[in-house]
Amino acid sequence: MKTFLAAQPAGRIKSPGDCAKALALAWDSLSGSSDESTSADKLISRPLENMTWHPPILSFQIERHGQTVNGSSRASLHVWNVNMDTLTASIVDRSHRQLKPTSPRVNVKPIAEMVAAAITKGEQTDFLKWKSPDDVSVKIGMLEELSGWFAQTEMSRRRRFRKALEPLLSVAGWAPVPGVHNRYVRKALA
Repeated sequence: MKTFLAAQPAGRIKSPGDCAKALALAWDSLSGSSDESTSADKLISRPLENMTWHPPILSFQIERHGQTVNGSSRASLHVWNVNMDTLTASIVDRSHRQLKPTSPRVNVKPIAEMVAAAITKGEQTDFLKWKSPDDVSVKIGMLEELSGWFAQTEMSRRRRFRKALEPLLSVAGWAPVPGVHNRYVRKALA
């Protein structure tokens, strides 16, 4: 690695692929190189971007895909500095890159109003499961508008829906069952 870099002028690396191969061979011997589970094979399998050499520091950016495996539309970007004098590698900046479009925003207020109206009227619907006239569960999975392309989006929509629904039901004399999502009971009349 040092031999390769000694032949490079300061500034942008002209042959980043060759530099990545040389770096991968030395990677495991650099202190800090295993941060964020960054292994030498990732230096070869992904393009190293913005690779620059300002002795004794080699800098580069690498895209990480751990979040995308879990359904995120974004990839993490890590900027690494490799100090060739101290033989250390460290992440010096983190950001993200949007890989896919985000799910469209959903206005949960009209959905909450429709569900609240159905509950207060005692309607039999696909999205309500009545345990008694004073006890109902909202089958939130039946409300297609609250489904999302990604798990995080769906959780956010459902959380915003509950936040919009509860005050509407409270005015009509209903309260959420503590510790149970999407279940509501009619408050006892004093």
